[in-house]
Amino acid sequence: MDYEKPENWNLIYVHKIGESQVMLTATLSDRNGPPDLTDFTVTLNVKKKNQLVVDNADCVGTAEGVVTCVIDADFDAITTAGDYKAEFKCEAGPKKYYFPKTIDGERTYFKFLAQDSLDAAA
Repeated sequence: MDYEKPENWNLIYVHKIGESQVMLTATLSDRNGPPDLTDFTVTLNVKKKNQLVVDNADCVGTAEGVVTCVIDADFDAITTAGDYKAEFKCEAGPKKYYFPKTIDGERTYFKFLAQDSLDAAA
């Protein structure tokens, strides 16, 4: 599987700190279109500077290349508003792929933006 960043793929996920049971959904794609992820374990990693904040949060991948991740207790470590880097990891046996990648196939990240809620009670 050879992942590339599609021309129109520019994901910025906005996360409200303390929010839970929200779905993050993205469609992965490679040169042949969306990859079949049914045999892959898909996880999400989120990093702030050099610190891994969310480590291998469980996601579900479909035959159509759609990845869904539920924002749950794995994300409780995100307590500070700001920009984070995030990537999906897809593994099947010895195969390991990271997404997104640039057009040139270089590993890159998408932006995970954490914000405080406007609700003072939150």
